[in-house]
Amino acid sequence: MKYPHQRVYISGSVNGLVCLTDRFDGLVLWNPSIRKFKKVLDFVPTQMCRCWSMCGFGYDEVHDDYKVVGIFSSMIKSYFEAVIYSLKNDSWRTLEDFKPGMSYCSSSKFVNGKLHWIIMRKGRWGIMSIDLVDEKWGKVELPCSNKEGDLKLGVLGNDLSVVCKNHERTHSDVWVMKEYGFKESWTKLYTIRYPENYKLSPPLFMYTKGEILLMFESTLAIYNPKNGSITHPEVINVDGSIKAALCIESLVCPDLPNGD
Repeated sequence: MKYPHQRVYISGSVNGLVCLTDRFDGLVLWNPSIRKFKKVLDFVPTQMCRCWSMCGFGYDEVHDDYKVVGIFSSMIKSYFEAVIYSLKNDSWRTLEDFKPGMSYCSSSKFVNGKLHWIIMRKGRWGIMSIDLVDEKWGKVELPCSNKEGDLKLGVLGNDLSVVCKNHERTHSDVWVMKEYGFKESWTKLYTIRYPENYKLSPPLFMYTKGEILLMFESTLAIYNPKNGSITHPEVINVDGSIKAALCIESLVCPDLPNGD
């Protein structure tokens, strides 16, 4: 992917494997710890004039299989199609249970065996999920309506998180679902204040002392909820804007059929 058609996106990181995609014909499963990768071929549907709308990457524990879910949009007609890739079978197939009619507005997050997206339908925000075991779609209740603001999904530890940006765009509330599937378990951890119109990403990691690692504009930042300070750690060998995801070291090899 030295010369992709579009910019490269991080579509997920699970058990040391990172999924990299561009919007047209590039998908790579990569383990940076052991420097092994697999370029997934023939993942564009047979019909022409399609491009990725959204892509997600996760792990099916029951079948010991890594899976990629892609949502395609037509560049000519206004319809969507969902497909799923199995690393164990090294093949793609269509997801029959997919229900179009909504806009997928963010990159997916993998929590509790499911991929999650922020969606917009009929002017209302929501969270749509797909279980990678039975491949059934479902919904997750939001902690806030945020009709005039912006929403972004994240993962803190093993918990699903949501960043709710207020309509003045001067601060964001960070919520965490402490008990998956129960709306009442949404807990507001803290509020981040920042200059107007700054681009804020979901939190990446929480340190033991409570500081939060996140993307702030196009750089990494550490936010201290106790005093509201934001510092920028030095990142070497980086030129230009960056994308980031949390990756745990592992020996999982992506270029073997079973991923072992």
